[in-house]
Amino acid sequence: MEPRRRNVRAKQRKRSLDDILMLIIKPMNISTKLLKLRTVSKIFNSVISEKLNSEKFWEKLCYNPEIVPWLAKLKRNLFPSVKDDVLDLVLVNQNNWKKMYLHYRKWKNISKSVNSSWRDLYNAGDGENFLFVASFAGHLAINVDDKNIDVVIFTKGKIKNYRLIKPVDQEDYKLDEIGFWNAKNGGILLYVLMDNGYLYFGKHTMTLWMSNSQAFENIVCTENDVLISVYDNFTHLKEHIRPLGSPYHPINGDTKQISGLPSNINLKEYTIIGMFGDADNLILACYKEKAILKIRIKVPKSAQSTYEIYNFTLITLDDSNARTTFHCYIPHSDVMVIANGTHLWISCEFKITDDFSHYLRHVNCNRVVTSITMHCNIILAGLNNGTILVVNLKYDQDQIRGHIVLNKRLRINNVDDPIISLNIDEINDRSRIIAGTKSTIKYLDF
Repeated sequence: MEPRRRNVRAKQRKRSLDDILMLIIKPMNISTKLLKLRTVSKIFNSVISEKLNSEKFWEKLCYNPEIVPWLAKLKRNLFPSVKDDVLDLVLVNQNNWKKMYLHYRKWKNISKSVNSSWRDLYNAGDGENFLFVASFAGHLAINVDDKNIDVVIFTKGKIKNYRLIKPVDQEDYKLDEIGFWNAKNGGILLYVLMDNGYLYFGKHTMTLWMSNSQAFENIVCTENDVLISVYDNFTHLKEHIRPLGSPYHPINGDTKQISGLPSNINLKEYTIIGMFGDADNLILACYKEKAILKIRIKVPKSAQSTYEIYNFTLITLDDSNARTTFHCYIPHSDVMVIANGTHLWISCEFKITDDFSHYLRHVNCNRVVTSITMHCNIILAGLNNGTILVVNLKYDQDQIRGHIVLNKRLRINNVDDPIISLNIDEINDRSRIIAGTKSTIKYLDF
């Protein structure tokens, strides 16, 4: 008798969840195997939990070669109230390493993170115009018509604003630059550099200027919170130091010499358009005709030593136009972003033994670039039609390569004016892009 053949074309009976569970449980010997299964599951969950809560796990992720160049910037953005010399102690905490890594990943995937939900932050009064904006640690300073400085502060979900009037004895001079300084002896100060070299300091909650000093023409607040101004002829600089005691004590500049000036380059022909500083380097970006000269200056380890120039990089910008405004942003010592007209250049350096080499990448933005900033491989270029171009630089410090990916354009609602300022901030654990025009400042959280 032939065995009964199975009809393979017959429709298979759909098993329910109960049927599947019975097939799993039935072979088990009473509750012993269930108990073992539960124990293994607990051990497995414990191992995963321990891994995710391990300081070493998140620290290792942060020391991925693509993140390393941005660690100092991440520390400064996420822990602005902590002084640089104690940051390493603060970061001995898995939550802080985790916070830095997740912050980096969010910026790297910005095209997936941001939406078009821009919100109003601050608007100009009738007949007023904003000229430029500075931002740091929830503080915003706005130059209004070259007459007043409006300071906007985010505290506990609320917005407070103050107005500082331009010093009376400076009415005939222009505000050249404004910014914030996380001074070692007194917290965050607002500084204002006039075009005649006078440097004024104020507290954001006060309506009077605290003190003033004389500075050189170019000023920068370094990543390790040192305020430095550099002389136009590159021979000297000043370290501005806030003394202990009364907040109204003068903040004087300690003049230092810059050594190592080249004999084969006439620095008098160059104009400084960008600066950056950290504990080891002071970087100057200087322009002449169709060339950018990048100067590396060694920061001395002792107060008596001089600042020493130790490297030059000459970059040719064939498409640049001296009659059009240059914008320069230096996020760290190895990367420099330059904009001129519709053109955007990214210069990346890498070190081979004792020598520096670099590559240059170019983007045609099709619109005139009116402001730029950069954070964690992401370049934001504000354009003259009220949009922001998002550019992702695929950059690896250990490899001689780099390419650019254009992610998207961000359109700010009801804005057609040029974007005159772009700032990055971290407010209540949310990343914030702050964009300003001559009449309004808007922000985007993500």
